[in-house]
Amino acid sequence: VRGTPFTVSIDGHPKHGFTTGVSAHERAKTIQMLIDPSTKPDDFVRPGHINPLRSRDGGVLVRVGHTEGIVDLCRLAGLNPGCVGIEIVHPEGRMMRVPDLEVFCKQHDLKMCSIKQIIEHRLSQSSIVDRLDPVEGTTVRTPEGEFNLIAFRSIGDPMPHLALTVGDVGRLDEYGNAIADDRPTLVRVHKRDLLGDIFDDLDSSAGSSTGQTLRASMRMIQKEGRGAIVYLRPHGVGDGLSQRLSRPFDHRTEDSVIEAISPEMVEYGTGSQILRALGLSHLRLITNSSVSYPQLEAFGLTISERVSVNR
Repeated sequence: VRGTPFTVSIDGHPKHGFTTGVSAHERAKTIQMLIDPSTKPDDFVRPGHINPLRSRDGGVLVRVGHTEGIVDLCRLAGLNPGCVGIEIVHPEGRMMRVPDLEVFCKQHDLKMCSIKQIIEHRLSQSSIVDRLDPVEGTTVRTPEGEFNLIAFRSIGDPMPHLALTVGDVGRLDEYGNAIADDRPTLVRVHKRDLLGDIFDDLDSSAGSSTGQTLRASMRMIQKEGRGAIVYLRPHGVGDGLSQRLSRPFDHRTEDSVIEAISPEMVEYGTGSQILRALGLSHLRLITNSSVSYPQLEAFGLTISERVSVNR
């Protein structure tokens, strides 16, 4: 998943005037032909001196790589999604790092952006979640009460995220679009933790298990009569269970195992887009955390109130 997606190296075919393909001129010409959508496989010979790479569908939201970053930039600019990626060498012979590149860009009056910035832009501007059938949801009965279960799929990730709603949250109009409602709505965004959610592992969250917090939030929303729980499946390889099992006597760490293996930024964007897909904009957020979320504005969301978890 994280590997560089190289293809077989190529050169332009001799029928187009190429000789060895090794010169800077012929390499540049090969690249121009490669980017040209009208060229065909038999316009090239293999192996060669140019190493093409393939960008994964979904771009940086699926694979956080330079290949996907530069192709996404082309698409955002409305250009043909074919481009050249290079590494800039420092005069000392090493590859330039961010501080070196900042100086280089200033010297040559160039613009600079990071993959993180591309991800942030795409998360806020591109739709990355879709409802799964049945799009109107299905009723589930729990000890905490009855909820409408709506499943969502995010880009590049076949496994679903869930929303448990009460009242009219997530209701669709006659065209299948969520009905927007700007009333402050009680919500809990909960990232799945198998040990905490199912077995009430007390190390899954500070002060209590994530399962206790989840069920308390469900009761609060039932009492309110209207609201939603967004239940996020950790993006990527899992939710830290295998890591916990591989070091069972050393799991009290300052760093969250979940955050260490999951691109939190993508989860943040996924959760925000699900809330918008439910028609919500003003949130009464169920949380005991005081962490601020200024990026929510990019998704058209605001926190009207923080509501402590009432266990």
